[in-house]
Amino acid sequence: MQIFYDLEELKGVSIGLGFFDGVHSAHREVIKKTVECACACGVKSAIFTFYKNPLEALSGRKYSYLTTREEKAKLIETLGVDYLFYLDFEKFKHIEAEDFIQDILVKHFEPKCIVTGFNNHFGAGGKGNPELLRQFAEKFNYKYYEMPEIKKDDETISSTLIKKYLEEGKIRTANNLLGRNFKISGSVVAGNRIGRKISYPTANINWEENIVKLPYGVYSGYVNFKGQKYLSVINWGMRPTVDSAEVLEAHILDFDADIYGEKIEIEFLDYVRVSKKFNSLDELKAQIAKDKDYIIKQHSR
Repeated sequence: MQIFYDLEELKGVSIGLGFFDGVHSAHREVIKKTVECACACGVKSAIFTFYKNPLEALSGRKYSYLTTREEKAKLIETLGVDYLFYLDFEKFKHIEAEDFIQDILVKHFEPKCIVTGFNNHFGAGGKGNPELLRQFAEKFNYKYYEMPEIKKDDETISSTLIKKYLEEGKIRTANNLLGRNFKISGSVVAGNRIGRKISYPTANINWEENIVKLPYGVYSGYVNFKGQKYLSVINWGMRPTVDSAEVLEAHILDFDADIYGEKIEIEFLDYVRVSKKFNSLDELKAQIAKDKDYIIKQHSR
């Protein structure tokens, strides 16, 4: 997949529009339809998106995200997209909706197909919508596809809903809506090595500031390293027994390699327990052993 950070002229493509934070189950339907249309028309597929949430740019408020910019691009690439236009919303926010269709989409792409979700909005003030794209389809000779809302358990899948469940610690529900496990990636940084002293070494990574935060606690999950998945005991939050520092750390089961400086992904499966302070490192060690046994049993079911 080729990534563009500014507009280019690529005539005759199938193009999908959206912000796609998290590239969740409903987003993937839009992207897959875009690729499907490209194959049917014998053209390339392109996704047109922004690296900053338009709502954040318009309101001036900080928003949390489900993925980093790099992770969003990787997830989109896995769906077979040929081109990703990863653009700065500030350059487009004042363009009227009709002008966005004519001067951006049609002028630069001469699209064979345009695909959006049912609730997609574009152009100044968010006045552009599926109906407008439908109205212009015949004039500019493209096919328009509006993907319907997708529900699970009577709830419409959205990035906002998924973030709500993650912030409440409802990992399984959030993962079900995402269509994958929520994860944090980063390079392993040096900790205080307390885990190694009590025979439970951990891999520590930083949690990026603008990524949605889970409640503090112990979680079950995986560490992905060099194409392998390892069941892990994950602690996120303060270390009240040790130094009260905020940390994301994973004790990787059946693993003993030195991976400082290496890139890993920590996937979250489920919430296990609240964080708490122990009277000694021996008590902490005993609790980690219980957490480990519990996670192994849960995983073997």
